[in-house]
Amino acid sequence: MPNREAIREMIAASGLVILRSTVCTLPDWVVPTIYPDIEADRWGFVQEIMSSAPCEIGVVEGEGAIRTLFELCGTSIDPARCAVGTIRARFGVKGRLGVGDRWYYHNVIHRPRDGAELERELDIERRLR
Repeated sequence: MPNREAIREMIAASGLVILRSTVCTLPDWVVPTIYPDIEADRWGFVQEIMSSAPCEIGVVEGEGAIRTLFELCGTSIDPARCAVGTIRARFGVKGRLGVGDRWYYHNVIHRPRDGAELERELDIERRLR
């Protein structure tokens, strides 16, 4: 996992605390759970990207954690459109992969956008522990 320590340092410097983390290769059921709006015929492609190497799944806490992490990671899924100094801008792969009429990005980190997404993703984290 390239840049793991640098990303962890950025998270800590933002005032967030990593409560726990798990290193794993994502199983097939994760993609439709994280991305329920992706058409079933594209899950395989996204799964291939997301499970091509082990990843770290973590839980953070802190004041305004969802908003802080959202801004720290970058507010766009496209690393090239994220603010300079964000995790996605620093470590994400610039460029996109197209499948049909959808674009996918190697943006290096996923984060919830809101409380509902957070709850769904905490359930994933619990199942992977």
